[in-house]
Order: sequence, then C-alpha cells, then structure tokens
Amino acid sequence: MSRPIGVMAPTDSFAYPVMDIDIPLLLLLSERTVQPGDQYKLGGKAPSLKADSAIIRSLKLDCSGYVRWILHRATDDQVVMPDGSDNQAEWLDLHGFKRSTVDACFRKDDVVRIVHYNPIGKVGHIALVLNGETIESHGKAGPNRREWTGEGWQGACSVWCLTAPSS
Repeated sequence: MSRPIGVMAPTDSFAYPVMDIDIPLLLLLSERTVQPGDQYKLGGKAPSLKADSAIIRSLKLDCSGYVRWILHRATDDQVVMPDGSDNQAEWLDLHGFKRSTVDACFRKDDVVRIVHYNPIGKVGHIALVLNGETIESHGKAGPNRREWTGEGWQGACSVWCLTAPSS
C-alpha cells in the first residue's frame, strides 16, 4: 500500500510513520476557530479542506470534520484523512501509526496524539491531544480546547501518535 501524501516514512529513530505537523500553526488555527456558544453540529463539515479559519469559525463542525480540516491545514495542505471518526481510526491503523496510551496524553512532550472514543451503539468521537490539552470540536461547544483528564470518555479512548517525540 502506498503512503498517503504528507505522511512520512518510519526512520531509524522512530519506527512508525508520522505527519509533518506545524505545531505553532495547529495551535493558531485552534485559537482562531474557537468562539462562544454551541458551534457543534453532527455531520458538519468544512466546505473545503483549504477553507480559511474565518470560514471554519462561521460554521458548525463535528469532531471528525474539524480534525480532518485542522490536520490538513497544519500539514501544509498535505494530509487528507477520510471523514468520520471510525473511518479516521481505521485509517490510522491501516497506515501503521504508533499506538499509544491514555496516560501518555498527560505528557507535555510536544507529541501530537489523536484519540478515538467508540462507544457501542453510540456516535463516536475523535480529537487531537497536545501537551495535556485537547484540540477538538464537541457537543455544546464546537471547536475548542480543554484539559486532558483521562476520565470519562477520555479514559476509554484508543490513542495514536501523529508526531515523533523530540530527540
């Protein structure tokens, strides 16, 4: 299987594929898309993965639509993940991203992680985690960031590393 555009091959120092994520840009895009009120809508997607943050701010996005958009933009418009949290989780496994742990999400190590919550018979959730804080779109809020507690849904997530630890 060929490697998706924007996903770098494993190296001698990290034996898993990674994304070349511009972390300052990721944080800036996150800040620019947060606004007061409920900006979440199940099934809400960006009209284009290249959409400006001002356009995203004016829309109601669901979790997978937001993760798909923000990763595309933070990888210099390279990475195109599928839509839907379950599809995104399958994509991560299919392409061999490193599995991690819920506890690793507490670390302040500049590793971008992605978490997937898949309750039986209910709608799942997907979010990014960086330095103990989520970057996500969720019900009753929309795009925002919140502390990683490892409790509730967070404690039941599958976790992958999108970037390698600094050496």
